[in-house]
Amino acid sequence: MFKIDRSANRLRKLERTGFPEVGFREREHLQEWLATMRDLAARMKPGGGS
Repeated sequence: MFKIDRSANRLRKLERTGFPEVGFREREHLQEWLATMRDLAARMKPGGGS
């Protein structure tokens, strides 16, 4: 994944991290996020869009 640096007109590669490394507990946080973002969950289903 990359971050766009608009001022330099460059892409910056982001460091890969996991949920535990940034203080998230997958079960607790991911379930809450998906429950509040139903459109995201629908897109993650097979055949559910891009």
